[in-house]
Amino acid sequence: MGSKSLVLCFLGGLLFGAAVPPCPLAPLAWVGVAPLLFVNAQPIRWQHRIFAALCWCISAAILPVSFSIAIAVQEGAKPLPLEGWLFVKGWLFTLLPFLLLGLIVGTVAAISGRLWQQGNWRGWSWVWGVAALGVIAEWLSQWLPLPINLALTQSSLTPFVWTAWFGGIWLASWFVWLANAFVTLAVLQPRTKLGMVAELLVLILLFWILLVAVYPIRSPPERITVVAVQSQLTPLEMAIRWATARKSEGTRLIVLPEGALGHETEAMREALAKVAKEAKAFLVAGFFESGSSPANAAALFDPDGREVLRHRKVHLLLGERLRYRKGREINAYPPFGIAICFETCFPDVIRRLVKQGAKVVAVPNHDPPSIGCLIHHLHAAFLPFRAVENHVAIVKADATGLSQIFDIDGDCRVQAPLGRETVIDAPVGLAGGSLYTFLGDWFVAICAVTLVWLLLRPLRRRAGEGR
Repeated sequence: MGSKSLVLCFLGGLLFGAAVPPCPLAPLAWVGVAPLLFVNAQPIRWQHRIFAALCWCISAAILPVSFSIAIAVQEGAKPLPLEGWLFVKGWLFTLLPFLLLGLIVGTVAAISGRLWQQGNWRGWSWVWGVAALGVIAEWLSQWLPLPINLALTQSSLTPFVWTAWFGGIWLASWFVWLANAFVTLAVLQPRTKLGMVAELLVLILLFWILLVAVYPIRSPPERITVVAVQSQLTPLEMAIRWATARKSEGTRLIVLPEGALGHETEAMREALAKVAKEAKAFLVAGFFESGSSPANAAALFDPDGREVLRHRKVHLLLGERLRYRKGREINAYPPFGIAICFETCFPDVIRRLVKQGAKVVAVPNHDPPSIGCLIHHLHAAFLPFRAVENHVAIVKADATGLSQIFDIDGDCRVQAPLGRETVIDAPVGLAGGSLYTFLGDWFVAICAVTLVWLLLRPLRRRAGEGR
């Protein structure tokens, strides 16, 4: 692999990174993977493919990290974690998503490139194959330390987010893979017919018209006011002051951060019940259960001060698996449900809550330290898709920054700045339920069938030629 290929991979990573939150240039993701696909379509060794993917993913991290540091400085937050172990852990959390991104994109590029060299995938087979393979790889990434979705680069583009109502986040990712595959094909085959371009554009246009036609844009008739308390040190006191100041009039739900109250005690439970009564609202707070087998949990208290729902974190993040036991049940208390922090990176928890009647999902949250709070931005990019996937409102209360309230159409109604203790509130609609809620990962299954058909097609053709 020559220096030109390395430069191409580096530039492709920069282009893709310019679309990764918090960077604003989302359309660049449509071409940012193409250079890596092109390099892998050349006759290079497997170790060179690994090096190309590593070069691509490291360069993809440059702009997001730089933008996040600039935003943290602008908002008065600490752009870097403290010295010592927190500093090391901050860099690990910052680079891990990009290394896993390189693993997923590099694997797809290597496999599709090899199939191109063998002549198995050409023309439309290449385009559909890369897109289907990319979606399958993303779906399998749910078993990695962090799930990877190229669709996160499109979280600021409403039309792309709306596709999640129909086919989940997978459909939005499929469009990103499809665009990059088509760009690569145009370079690999300069004589690509204009008819193919017209067919692709017409197909995408018709598909988008269908999505817009079935998407329920109309606002729901019923709306409620929800509140998120952003505080690492005094969340309960801030909630009490909020209720005492009578700002809670008309409020139906107040959410405190993940682990906001430390380990569970009877005094803590009494304080939560008191706040719920004073606010005359439902209250969700995160804490750690006591005992020999503790869990990262959150509880829902009703306006009478009674605990009516307890949720134990099902998807544990990295080191949490050593300290806490995994939750086994996902239950809703209509119209409310609870999903804790990392669980919103997966589609299953919120989908199951909505199927049980949840119309507003409370998310106690505490994103880990990272350079420039980059993890805050990456995690926030999941939430518009989670909201649209199930047509449900989401209230995220983070301990250190970017607390958010999303309406059922994925619109962020209000967002708190980084590094500041504050309280945010907004009205949200009550809906709940979508095609994705009831059909699940049907689009992933379609991609799997497409991939199998494309892989078997050359074998059937050779078998026919051998007769």
